[in-house]
Amino acid sequence: EGETMSNKVGSSMFKKAGNLGMPVGIMCFKGLDPHLADIEALLSEHPKTKCIIDHMGFMYQDDTVLDSSWEKLHKLAKYPQVYVKVSAFARNSEFEYPFTDLTKHIEKLISVFGCNRLLFGSDFPFVLEEEAGGYYENSRLLYEWGLPVSVEELDQLTSGTAEDLFGKWG
Repeated sequence: EGETMSNKVGSSMFKKAGNLGMPVGIMCFKGLDPHLADIEALLSEHPKTKCIIDHMGFMYQDDTVLDSSWEKLHKLAKYPQVYVKVSAFARNSEFEYPFTDLTKHIEKLISVFGCNRLLFGSDFPFVLEEEAGGYYENSRLLYEWGLPVSVEELDQLTSGTAEDLFGKWG
């Protein structure tokens, strides 16, 4: 469908963002698989450009969890400039709130990328939809799931990585 992200224009934009110190966020609405070759081409060609895979790559497509796509996302950890936004829980889970099926995937992301390359996203405004469970409730899930990380690592995931990428606020 249409142009690819890694075409001449996309590559130039990706390079320019890196030169400006701006991370590039990639939203894989149709899942990671259709975009993987483009993403890897851009990462290989422009190793200084930081890239954020938004919403964990949208691994829940057509009422199916794409386990092979999770594995492909893990392999992107070999590129040190790749970050993953841990977000869109309701849109990545087979289950209703509190989306406990995601804990194993997030634990694996932590082990592969480390908390310093993961950042929490609230998924606003979709988090306000009834099936999403609510803004406050989702903001607490990473704490309530009992992930095997220290308080400092959880702080890094929930705010530190975003500050590292975009600067301190407040």
